[in-house]
Amino acid sequence: MRKFEMKRFTLLLITLLLAGSMALTACTGEVASPSGDLPSGDTVSTPWAPPAETPATWSEFDLNDTWTEQDTHINLTPENTQKEWQGAKLVSDDLYIRAEGTYVLSGTLNGQLFISADKAKKVHLVFNGFTVNNDTLTPILCERGDKVVITLAEGTENFINDNKADYVDGGATPDGRNAGAIHAKMGLTINGTGSLTVNTVYRHGIVSNSNLRIVSGNITVNAKEEGLRGKESVSIRGGNVTVKSGDDGVKVNQADEEGQGFFAMEGGTLQITTDTDGIDISKNVRIVGGTIRISSRDDAIVTEGTVSIAGNPVIRLQAESGSDDSDAKGIKADWQIWGHDVDHDWPWWYKMVDTYVPWMLGI
Repeated sequence: MRKFEMKRFTLLLITLLLAGSMALTACTGEVASPSGDLPSGDTVSTPWAPPAETPATWSEFDLNDTWTEQDTHINLTPENTQKEWQGAKLVSDDLYIRAEGTYVLSGTLNGQLFISADKAKKVHLVFNGFTVNNDTLTPILCERGDKVVITLAEGTENFINDNKADYVDGGATPDGRNAGAIHAKMGLTINGTGSLTVNTVYRHGIVSNSNLRIVSGNITVNAKEEGLRGKESVSIRGGNVTVKSGDDGVKVNQADEEGQGFFAMEGGTLQITTDTDGIDISKNVRIVGGTIRISSRDDAIVTEGTVSIAGNPVIRLQAESGSDDSDAKGIKADWQIWGHDVDHDWPWWYKMVDTYVPWMLGI
């Protein structure tokens, strides 16, 4: 055998061994669905897959989507003359909630919904055909309390419109650092079966300074900058979430302590169209169910930790370059772990050798 052919054979053998080692020990047994059609084609089974669980935890309060006639009902219609309710008060065009409880909101508020309960108290908001419009301040600001849950009432449409147009990139917001159209300085959870549309020409869509959790609902976010932002984590259990953003679709930026810095998805549908990154997470991404579709100009998924995917999810990623390797698909992570049960539109792993071998060798 000539030297050139021997060299090619040796390189090919090393490449196949490395790729096989990765597929069997580190990454995956794979789905064979190069067409990307749903449902997928035949699968290749392996005895191993990543654990079908996420770091997300769901409390009874997170899952509570009920209310009664005894709760506080606030109907903001033009005919309404009431200015004060148990735990709530309308001052000029702004509604203040200062006590723990369940508040059923309907009608239109052309001002700010401001929540400031005792630090250890929880507030449950039921959007029952509720619209907030604000041209100067954050439409919904949850300033103080232990946690806020928003329930989208069955069969209702709810709208949050942040119409501030005078923001200069890098500048201060009129009301400090409250950059979300819905901005909670504590944990924020959304559940229910109704719909919520968040429109902002200002900055971010839905923001929690702690953990942002979505249990269910039909949620649409149109944001100038980030769509969903959880400082410590973002978790999706179900529902249909659509994000169109000028910056990251989903953002988590803090991982200072154990249990922070992750994105978790257990079910539902997440569709992101963004001018930058689809999902940008400070630590780990764990997906064990649901459907994710991302169309991004930059990375589809980027994290400084691990991307772990299993549990029969459907994954469709498309970076602007449109090629088939994981770099063009926009996955940037220290390590990727793919279960054999993942439905995606990648070709077989041996077609991705040009991506993984240089990465393994540090080239």
